Amino acid sequence: MDEGHVASRSLHTATAAGFVAGAMLVAQAWLLSLVVDGVFLRGQVLADMLPLLGVMLACLLVRSAAIYAETVLAQRSSSRTKQALRQALTTRLIAIGPIALRAERTGELVSTAGEGVEALDAYITQYRPARSLSFLLPTFILLVVLILDPWTSLVLLFAAPMLILMLAFIGGRAKTLTERRFLELRWMSAFFLDLLQGLTTLKLFGRSQEQAETIEEVSRQYGKTTMEVLATAFQSSLVMEWAATAATALVALEVSYRLMGGSLAFAPALAVLLLTPEFFLPLRTLAIRYHAGAAGKAALDQIDVILRSDNNLTQRREVAEVRREGARGEGRGRVGTQTQDPTQRRGDAEERREETAESTQRRRDAKTQRKEELLSSSVSHTSSASAQLCAFAPMRQSDSPLEILFDNVRYSYGERMALRGCSFTLAPGQRTALVGATGAGKSTVASLLLRFLEPDAGEIQVGDVPLVAIDPETWRELVAWVPQQPYLFAGAVRDNLRLARPDATDEQIVDAAHAANAHDFIAALPQGYATPIGEQGMRLSGGQRQRLAIAGALLKDAPLLILDEP
Repeated sequence: MDEGHVASRSLHTATAAGFVAGAMLVAQAWLLSLVVDGVFLRGQVLADMLPLLGVMLACLLVRSAAIYAETVLAQRSSSRTKQALRQALTTRLIAIGPIALRAERTGELVSTAGEGVEALDAYITQYRPARSLSFLLPTFILLVVLILDPWTSLVLLFAAPMLILMLAFIGGRAKTLTERRFLELRWMSAFFLDLLQGLTTLKLFGRSQEQAETIEEVSRQYGKTTMEVLATAFQSSLVMEWAATAATALVALEVSYRLMGGSLAFAPALAVLLLTPEFFLPLRTLAIRYHAGAAGKAALDQIDVILRSDNNLTQRREVAEVRREGARGEGRGRVGTQTQDPTQRRGDAEERREETAESTQRRRDAKTQRKEELLSSSVSHTSSASAQLCAFAPMRQSDSPLEILFDNVRYSYGERMALRGCSFTLAPGQRTALVGATGAGKSTVASLLLRFLEPDAGEIQVGDVPLVAIDPETWRELVAWVPQQPYLFAGAVRDNLRLARPDATDEQIVDAAHAANAHDFIAALPQGYATPIGEQGMRLSGGQRQRLAIAGALLKDAPLLILDEP
């Protein structure tokens, strides 16, 4: 990701506020030198200095306000950026789909979306302003010193690049260590999650203690890397402090020599001595905050990998989008009379995220209308498929029948061919079972029907409408799916069932549970349908989780029901 994408107007304004604060400090230094020169050398009384003291007070107030504005605006930029990145990550992961995400470790993704995004807080609020001000403020102070004392400006002009080179040299090692530390954190998060999820298996095979020792070793290595990062950050700060102090001492020496020789007036000399530490301060601040910048940049790079990740599914969907437009051009992609183009749909999706609850209800009504249009347009019969995947459709009286046709469909996972020349018809109103050995492609057929995957070749038709011509979101409203391993959330039984149909009444939920033979064990739970079932439904048996998934599918009452290994 280009770092400019992270910056926002608030961040630029925060940097400007930081520059104003620095400029006010320069003004205060010059005014203070005039006051000291007037009182101690020119014999002026304090009353004569009141205008200058008043201006100094005004500069102090402006500087305080600028520092406050810099802090608030930088924090606001950080909050907005983190929110935007989390939303972008969520959108990207949804776009990639559940099938492609199987190749990723859940713990690493969670670590990136959690700790990774939070690591950007210090990067945005501290490092980014410090990086900009490390150039702007020294340049401004150098110009002021050039006017007051050209000889001193030459010393500063020579010293500044030396400090920058030292920071770059030490910062390179800090960057490498920080990136390694962040990768170790991601791996450790993923490993710990795997350990928790597989604890039963580890206990069964007597390997839990071995894994605990692995966690201890990884934690020790992570702590060692963290200390190396902190040591490097301390070294960079120490070197910068030493170099800045040496340069300041050199300036003080040459200014004192020329002041005693009478070639330099007192007021400019004092102002230069006051401004020299301020010249190096932004560079020293950058050295202190470089660690935060390296940590944030490492996290940003990992976020960028996800946001820019390209996979076969993305490419296939792009091809499907082209085919979809082609189907529209031939008049085959007509789904009702109000089908939207993809660009408009994407725009609508963004607008929908910003709508109120009233708009949400309107969207549901629109979805219902699109479903009815799809069911009533250019389709002559009905389908159900569940491949043994057993596929069948509990049809509603109001639904028009659907017929689904696989026409020479081919799909491969990389170099492994999953489906080759797959052709069959899912007849309307019937149960169809796809039977085959493990790895024969039954689950792939289900994923193709759900639009989690797109075919490499061939075509899937719903009636006489190509499946690629139907909006995936609209299509999935017509499909209910029970996977091999249903995922249940940590809420109550009722909440998990309502995911399939948010507007379902309690009576409809109970009816669906009865139909799935799940009501009896639900009623026996401590709180019945209000009983929390734990993460992934861990408080239920495998069979009970399966029945809850079936109940949810029946509650959705979709025209097409897919049961993967029921």
